[in-house]
Amino acid sequence: MSDALSSVVDQALRIIKPNEDLRKKVSQTVETVIRDLREIFSKIDQRIEVELEGSIAKDTWTSKDIDADVFVLFPKDYSKDEIGKITINSVVSKYGKEKCLLRYAEHPYVTINFEFMDVDVVPCYKVEPPNWLSATDRSVYHTRFVKSRFDDKLKDSSRLLKVFLKSIDAYGAEIKIGGFSGFLCELLVYNYGGFLETIKAFSEVKLPLIIDPTRKVAHLDKKTLVETFGSDFIVIDPVDPERNVAAAVTKENFWKFSWACRSFLKRPSLSYFKLEGFFESSSLEEITNAISSGDLKIYGILVKPWKAPPDVLWGQIKRILKRVESEAKQNDFNVIRSDAWSDEVKELLFLFVLEDDKIEAKEQLGPKTYDYENAEKFIRKHLSDKNTLFGPFIKDERWHVLKKRTLTTFSDMLAFIVSDDKFLSSLPQEAVSSFKSFKVLKGIDLVRYATSSEDKKKVLMRFLSGKDWWIKNIV
Repeated sequence: MSDALSSVVDQALRIIKPNEDLRKKVSQTVETVIRDLREIFSKIDQRIEVELEGSIAKDTWTSKDIDADVFVLFPKDYSKDEIGKITINSVVSKYGKEKCLLRYAEHPYVTINFEFMDVDVVPCYKVEPPNWLSATDRSVYHTRFVKSRFDDKLKDSSRLLKVFLKSIDAYGAEIKIGGFSGFLCELLVYNYGGFLETIKAFSEVKLPLIIDPTRKVAHLDKKTLVETFGSDFIVIDPVDPERNVAAAVTKENFWKFSWACRSFLKRPSLSYFKLEGFFESSSLEEITNAISSGDLKIYGILVKPWKAPPDVLWGQIKRILKRVESEAKQNDFNVIRSDAWSDEVKELLFLFVLEDDKIEAKEQLGPKTYDYENAEKFIRKHLSDKNTLFGPFIKDERWHVLKKRTLTTFSDMLAFIVSDDKFLSSLPQEAVSSFKSFKVLKGIDLVRYATSSEDKKKVLMRFLSGKDWWIKNIV
């Protein structure tokens, strides 16, 4: 390890590793919540247990974005609907609606907001492997796995990898992100032996990549595993060999991580661990100039987000993005990249970067020259049409015509499809009213919106700039 690399890693660990004061503060909050919940649930059913799980229980947490995971373990004779409702009602009745946020994974859970941290209260079943009744049942065993096998080096390596991935926006298995989960980070450092070992491995990674930390499926070949899991990035869950812990990771985030690893090894920097200062002061000016000159075509659809649990909402947002892209393609507009940003309460912005945002005319192919009957119909149709700009004419044994387009700009197309009944009918019912009061933002108006608050600026400026902050370190 080079001196520069070693120095950065040591400094980073001092920044992200919780100090004793923070540990004490978090511990007191978590102990209070667990004590409260044990008292509440014991009155409902003495068999219900409350345990601390996740990164705080494993001691792989960081001083950035502190979250605790408290699990409520129910006996098997409760239905999924019951464990969700009982958990939510119990927590809300204790801490009040203003401090609680309803979330959704396989079933509902609730987040309690404290001043300096969040506590997720998650229902699951008290079962033995492999008799899972819900997706969250494994978490208890994930905690036991890490606690029984991780030394201080692996714990610290997990912290470093989690913050590294956060800095490149590739951390989190939720649909909104499609990145690396906390447990996946822990399995990676366990498999490779540490943070830098993982970074070096991924800096030259190739697919398919099969990681089996405890050799649960060593008897199966790569081809069989790729076909079985339908993925070429597979990390076998040590407590459930039928589960791919890396299933949520998108191809984009996989390769983003790989290239960020290369950039970090070339030019080690604390920027990968501070989660701040991603953009140079010139970024906004450069983007504004590019948009003003017409060189950069960027558009947005602004609506109010509809009420839905975050994972449900973001799943719907991703599908709407694909639908708009599909409509754009049918109208001959090439969407180079699309994304979305939302505070999940007041504002939802769909973003699109275009190759070209104005198409005045389109060449339309007609029948073959020897297809006399259909060719005559084609000629008759287009010869006197007011939207015919040129032709009909023969080129390469086929009739052609150049037509004036009804929707000549991407802005026109967005306004049309978003207000069209056909498009609206494809949306989730709860989203329809939101789209009926849409607003199209383009050019400088979009940049002004994107930089109107610090919350928007981080995500939107990264999108508008067209490149991640760490790319400059590669060259």
